[in-house]
Amino acid sequence: MPLKRGDARENISESVRNQVSESGLHSTLSDGPLKVRNIRMSDPDWNRLRHFFGERGISVSAGIRMIVREHLRNNE
Repeated sequence: MPLKRGDARENISESVRNQVSESGLHSTLSDGPLKVRNIRMSDPDWNRLRHFFGERGISVSAGIRMIVREHLRNNE
């Protein structure tokens, strides 16, 4: 029996929630939902980040969030 569209989306959403939770990179509830932010970066730098974080099993976005939070925590 094929999945209904809503079921498929819920399964994907649940998978994403599990991955974020397991990574330890999720936002606290007070942070609210994540929003898309645009930054400018050269292709070589982006590719280096993709390689660096890819070896650690996380996305560039999650890695950048992790680095920014750590920097802010250490410099506040």
